Amino acid sequence: MSKPVKELITSTRQEEGNISTEQEHKYIMVKQWKDETAAQAHNTSAHFQAFVQQAVAFMAAAMNVEVFSGAYKPIF
Repeated sequence: MSKPVKELITSTRQEEGNISTEQEHKYIMVKQWKDETAAQAHNTSAHFQAFVQQAVAFMAAAMNVEVFSGAYKPIF
């Protein structure tokens, strides 16, 4: 796993409101937040913005973000 991904995961897990952050080697990340405010705080955080800037160097395709609402049960 690349250093930017590790740094993003580590920082994200420490954020207020983060319930879980999971990843696979395919750079699939599943994040669960307590509310929209917590999710937006993450999206504008320095570590997430730094990751977005670095990601273009190692991602094979553009980042795809999907937002789901409701209860989530980890499958990993």
